Amino acid sequence: MKKQKKIFLKFEANNFYKRNIKRLSNVNYEKHQIFIELKNYLKKNKKKINLLEVGCCDAGLINYISKNFKNTKCNGIDPSLLAINSKKNLDLNLKVSTADDLPFKNSSFDILIYNFCLYLSDDEDLFNIIYEANRVVKKNGLLFIYDFYHKNTKYVKYIHRKGIYSRKMDYSKLFLWHPKYELIKIKKFKHKNKNVHFKNKNLNETRLYIIKKNI
Repeated sequence: MKKQKKIFLKFEANNFYKRNIKRLSNVNYEKHQIFIELKNYLKKNKKKINLLEVGCCDAGLINYISKNFKNTKCNGIDPSLLAINSKKNLDLNLKVSTADDLPFKNSSFDILIYNFCLYLSDDEDLFNIIYEANRVVKKNGLLFIYDFYHKNTKYVKYIHRKGIYSRKMDYSKLFLWHPKYELIKIKKFKHKNKNVHFKNKNLNETRLYIIKKNI
């Protein structure tokens, strides 16, 4: 498979952001599936929470989280410089990077969110993605993985650029093979974005996993 990381860092992530500016401005984050699940956890925790969103785009989600939960310090990374520079909340710590290279110290975060980004990562980077997550998440920390699902690994042509493929799979398997990672919750959905809707209904399923790190 072509090295997609380089393509996204160079221009395709910026193109993605520009294509979706209007849609992003109309997102109701109160009804965002990650926020719905996350707020239940944040309401129960009075301590300060350090959170990282991987694939934050314009940081709309973590901006909303930051405004509603003052004890939560929000950080985000995305391969799009344009998206990162569009931030409205100066309290957010945003950086240009990718899931396989998290520019943060060990055991930095109580919560790590993958928000529809793993499906475009390169196969050869999955080992580093797992390593980096394990490195930066604290003991008893949580991972939220929201992405496309397929019971088998399935590669689908990326409609916006020739030579790029999206990978649909059970992304919880990246962590649940380890005896100290525990599945807390799973929710199933049908993807509703018309720009990435597939005629084959089996390719439109998405899942949200909440996984706990017990080491």
